[in-house]
Amino acid sequence: MIVQNVSEADTGLTDISFTLPMTDGQIAVEALMRTKDEVGFESIQYDDQIGKLSLVGAGMRTNPGVSATFFRALAEAGVNIEMISTSEIRISVVTRADQLDDAAARPAHGLRLGLRRRRSDRLRRHRPVSFDPSPVTRPTLAPVGATGRFAEAVVSSLALRDDSWGEIRLLAPGVSTRTLSVRGREQPIEVLREDSFDGVDVALFNLAPEITHEWTARAVTAGAVVVDASAAHRTDLDVPLVVPGINSDEVAHRPKGVVALPGPVTRGLIDVAHVLHRGWELQHLVVTGLIAAVSKSDRGVARLREELHTVASEPTIGLHPGDVRAAVSDLPVASPFPAPLALNVIPWVGRADEGGFTSSELAVSDEVRKVPGLQESVPVVVTLVQVPVVSAHSMALHARCARPIAIDKVRQACVAAPSLVHLDEETGEVPTPVDSVGIDPRFVGRIRQPKGAGHHVDLFVSADTIRRGASAMVLIAELVRDEITGA
Repeated sequence: MIVQNVSEADTGLTDISFTLPMTDGQIAVEALMRTKDEVGFESIQYDDQIGKLSLVGAGMRTNPGVSATFFRALAEAGVNIEMISTSEIRISVVTRADQLDDAAARPAHGLRLGLRRRRSDRLRRHRPVSFDPSPVTRPTLAPVGATGRFAEAVVSSLALRDDSWGEIRLLAPGVSTRTLSVRGREQPIEVLREDSFDGVDVALFNLAPEITHEWTARAVTAGAVVVDASAAHRTDLDVPLVVPGINSDEVAHRPKGVVALPGPVTRGLIDVAHVLHRGWELQHLVVTGLIAAVSKSDRGVARLREELHTVASEPTIGLHPGDVRAAVSDLPVASPFPAPLALNVIPWVGRADEGGFTSSELAVSDEVRKVPGLQESVPVVVTLVQVPVVSAHSMALHARCARPIAIDKVRQACVAAPSLVHLDEETGEVPTPVDSVGIDPRFVGRIRQPKGAGHHVDLFVSADTIRRGASAMVLIAELVRDEITGA
């Protein structure tokens, strides 16, 4: 919610109030203070003891008097309104946090409309929490492996969705002292045990593949539907490989009670591949993946940072044979890479496999064919190159299609795709990993066509595949939730 007051006549100053998650409140205040001179504001007032109530429904367009009834109900409940924001289908108000329950209960009975109750502070972009006055039991959700960046992204994604879950149970193998912010409160992570899945309806797995089968089997036996982000189930013919928005219907066909996500590289490029296949029918796809250090989790990131720190102060390093290798050979952080990554690229990701390809390259090839339903005869040729980037992968794509391709139509299709952001190189904007990190959409640009090759197109994509995987996992969980609740 953003509210701007009328400027004062004598000073020309204006008050602007806006909201965002409570966990980001202090960060936002500090960021604004750093830019105080640039923005030109006088002061900041920060309030974390407020709540937001929203009345949402298309019926407000055709039913007069809803606003009056809503505000009258709040007045009768003795609720003081501090901020108001309206649109054709939504009325949102900010109240004191200790009045939020009263604020939600009275209009719910008076209007019998769907309310969304949101816990917030004055600098909060609100996480919606559905309010339902009926005593229906909500499904229980369990993120499993809740200790790393992926878990943080899952919780962040949940915070941006309608909260129709009951208990959210954080689980991880081994004891962890970490907490994650769930519904505005720091929640501890429980140790994974045999009875951890009692009462769980949907389990979101992100464990090491070598232990995933054991724990997913226990979860399914306990009655949970498993959504797995690891590689453990991706090649199983009885486990659907799903990307929401592309083959969401496959979620319902899960004979083993498990739904799998494709790997990070596939998650980054599959939206573009789907656009091309749906519009022009892919016949051949060549992928060059530029893989960030985060592909080796925190170990990879730590190693890259150590290497960069070591070589950064040496002005001539990288100009002589073996000097980079020698400089990083004695670092205390063991390297998960087969060669130095600082000042270097490594055209090898995965294990050696058939035909000179690596296991990771063949996995991407199989996944890209499987998700949009490409024929087995369609070649998908993948080369993966480890690059000295911390997070977010990039992919150069060359596609040949069955139907002639007009570049303007490809650009339009990318603009229309909800999961893609098209960057126009004519204005100097191109996809880069540092601009993609930490956000959900995939950036696509450098869309071009070789002369005389009307069936061909080249593109470049950058994507935070951790965010993409987390949001996809949450969307799949919501599809399963809708099955359970009959929504």
